[in-house]
Amino acid sequence: MIRDANERVCSSRWDLEAKPGRGEGDLPFTLEPNSISGGEDDAADYESLTRGDPVHPLYVKILLNLSPPKAGGILRTADAGALLSILSGLAREPNIGRVSLVAFNLRGQKIVYQQEEDNKIDFSALTNVLWSPAGPTIDYRLLQDRLSETHFVTKLLTDQLGARTQSPDAIIIVGLKVTLDQKVPLESLRARGVAMCPIFYLNYSPNPVDEPWADTIGSALKAYKQAKSYNIHLPHDLGVAMKEMLSRIVKAPTPTVSSAAF
Repeated sequence: MIRDANERVCSSRWDLEAKPGRGEGDLPFTLEPNSISGGEDDAADYESLTRGDPVHPLYVKILLNLSPPKAGGILRTADAGALLSILSGLAREPNIGRVSLVAFNLRGQKIVYQQEEDNKIDFSALTNVLWSPAGPTIDYRLLQDRLSETHFVTKLLTDQLGARTQSPDAIIIVGLKVTLDQKVPLESLRARGVAMCPIFYLNYSPNPVDEPWADTIGSALKAYKQAKSYNIHLPHDLGVAMKEMLSRIVKAPTPTVSSAAF
């Protein structure tokens, strides 16, 4: 049921039947039949309520691309909602105990928000930045350099994925498919080394048939052997990616510090 400020009501009703899938017959039920769980708890505390307490919680660095897919456009509400939903799914994962976040805009060529290592994501602060009037703007001086976008991506990836960065248990990049005019030189990325942890790219595409190829970040990640990209279109795609990512993080060897100089 939906009710607005003028007390106008729109409602509908469905009869639903939930059944366990194959191999899930022994899952415990958390509610009694014909019962519901209320929403009394504040939504801002949802991550802390659903987060588990694993013996060795994972520390994950998340890079969030808030750039619109088309040049000169703005990030659509539906696309922003999908990205925040993916981010929320990562934040609710019980095995992830600590996160740091770097939100950036490729076309605006700037980092718009950063959150240092914490046990939950500040979605309120992130949303305020997302809808800030200054979000879609770009410094006019950058437009005078046709390679400025490439320079920004190169610096962003080397700063966040390079060998000199503090290595978390995993680095996860989340964003829409964004393809810039110029390609990022892979040699420049390889020259700065790579963080000693798995790297994953959750590349959301609302129209996968129209854009089946890798975007700018996906192509740039070819410089890193331990990077893995996932095309996300439906919630099922995110579930499959999450399962595989967690499996790879757990099986990843303990990072060692190389004596080589970069």
